[in-house]
Amino acid sequence: NEYDTECPSPFDTKKRMPRIIICEKSAFSLGYLRQIITHKRSKQIVKELILKAIDKLTNCSCASDDNEDDDNECVSDGCLACCHSSRCHEYNVVSSRKNALTLLNLLKPFI
Repeated sequence: NEYDTECPSPFDTKKRMPRIIICEKSAFSLGYLRQIITHKRSKQIVKELILKAIDKLTNCSCASDDNEDDDNECVSDGCLACCHSSRCHEYNVVSSRKNALTLLNLLKPFI
């Protein structure tokens, strides 16, 4: 694929801007992204995608662990069902469900 998420090391000194990458991961994708971009309702579709992502991140089963483990810094912030990638060679150390929610919620006024 041309596009994929980055899995930076937490020890990396390179500055990265927060961003959202939406891509089709399958080798022979169905072309949904091309349809979304060229569709006359593309803004509405992107808004729906963002709202569904917020809902998934908010209601994921790993979100219920937040209150129970506030004192434990080793608890993962997210899971494979909501925001982690099984391809991440850095074990999703810098991937964050809470930060993804913050970024998506900051986008809501602009969609």
